Amino acid sequence: MKKLRENILALGLNPGHEYLVVALLDILCLAVGGLLYYFRGRLIFILYAGAIALVVSFAYLSRYPGLLRKQNAKKEEEFVRLFTYFGIYIHNGYNVYQALQAVSAFASDGLKEEFLKLLTSIDNDKSPTPYLTFSKNFESLEIKQVLLSVYQMVEEGGETYIRQFEALFDRYSAERHKLTREAHVSALGSLSVLPLLGSGITMLSLTAAIVEVMGGLYNVL
Repeated sequence: MKKLRENILALGLNPGHEYLVVALLDILCLAVGGLLYYFRGRLIFILYAGAIALVVSFAYLSRYPGLLRKQNAKKEEEFVRLFTYFGIYIHNGYNVYQALQAVSAFASDGLKEEFLKLLTSIDNDKSPTPYLTFSKNFESLEIKQVLLSVYQMVEEGGETYIRQFEALFDRYSAERHKLTREAHVSALGSLSVLPLLGSGITMLSLTAAIVEVMGGLYNVL
């Protein structure tokens, strides 16, 4: 339960609101089952409604890890885009601070705020700490290495550390693009499950119909 709450908060959602949505979905399912039971007089509708409510609740509450992975992947893709610009600015004579300030203009709202915090921290703290703090916005350890190489560009200067940054960033960028392609292929592959899901729903409907027909015959006999 604690992990669930942490995931909800990490997505910027309100746990109370999310739990309320689940409760309303469950009530809706049970209400529909109750109405069918009232008009048709068959207990099986209540059982179906309870099962559906459980499935809906599980599906709704289990989606947060996937949403977090998508959010983190989106952040890392944005990092690649922004620090591609950063490299261009460096090669055009900008210093590290100026380059970071320039690329912050292209950042999304959430990451722009983190860039501003980074720039403010750099003004007050000349240690690697601001860069390490900024790296906590991302899951990848490679991003931490890239940011530390940016710090070394500030501290040591020279072409050696620029090349080190480029090597680390290029390696990470290539890996990120590879993961993006694999995720896209995996998403396309998951579509093949839809026909099987449709078949399962059809079989479940047929089974329910057969059970109801058999129950009717039993009552007649």
